[in-house]
Amino acid sequence: MPAPRSLGLRALHVFVASYGDNNHAGGLLGVEPNIRIRKLISNRKNLGAKLPSQLCTDSNDWNWDGVEFRFLQRGSRLFLGEQ
Repeated sequence: MPAPRSLGLRALHVFVASYGDNNHAGGLLGVEPNIRIRKLISNRKNLGAKLPSQLCTDSNDWNWDGVEFRFLQRGSRLFLGEQ
């Protein structure tokens, strides 16, 4: 929480935990009580958070501030480097 606090963050539009291991989802339980998270996306439904998780496979791509966010699944053409 030191970095988000120093930046004055009060809310996150999206928190993405690409998988449940501690080095990805481990900080979620420390962030959730301190910063409002509007949407939680993960590869698992239950990360122990109060906010329900939307699965990566069910998430739509989105564009935010000129940056495109896309979830690539194994076996997808983009994951394999094809256009």
